[in-house]
Amino acid sequence: MNRTDKKFCLHRQLLPKILDALKEEYSILAIDEETVFRYDNTYFDTLDDQMYIHHQNGKGNRYKIRVRQYVQSNDNFLEVKFKTNKGRTIKERMKRSDIISEFKNKEHDFLRKASPYQATDLYPKIWSTFNRITLVDNNFTERVTIDTFPGFKNKDHEVVLDNLVIIEVKQSKANKPALVTQVLSAHK
Repeated sequence: MNRTDKKFCLHRQLLPKILDALKEEYSILAIDEETVFRYDNTYFDTLDDQMYIHHQNGKGNRYKIRVRQYVQSNDNFLEVKFKTNKGRTIKERMKRSDIISEFKNKEHDFLRKASPYQATDLYPKIWSTFNRITLVDNNFTERVTIDTFPGFKNKDHEVVLDNLVIIEVKQSKANKPALVTQVLSAHK
């Protein structure tokens, strides 16, 4: 996967207005008549939190490594996301049997090929969970993910942000401003 993405954070009370403004141009993804899907994630980093620091500093050419579980289907993936200095996100992933934090032998090879990190240098640092709704535009050129009730946990703290909604616009080409971007800007 190679795409551009843009994130927005907003209060949950704005979500009905946003969805209403988008209803003519976007459809909600449904699988077996379900439209809200739970995701559980484990994010990995080095002992000195190198990936987190790169992210916070806005460094181009940075990595994110996680294990993601799609809870309803029990599908699990090891994922490596690479954010280029051109603002594109490239994601590689491999299927795995569980969400356990230990890397298997074939995953050591995958990480070595997909990132500059060795599996032995990575540790589970943050666990997150959220409920996701996915919208697809009528031209099938962009996806919009809407994450609600995000929760985060590390070895010391745990928090659920009930009123936070995280919206991400994902496009293979950023050749036109997404309608959702215009709608969100109007609701600032």
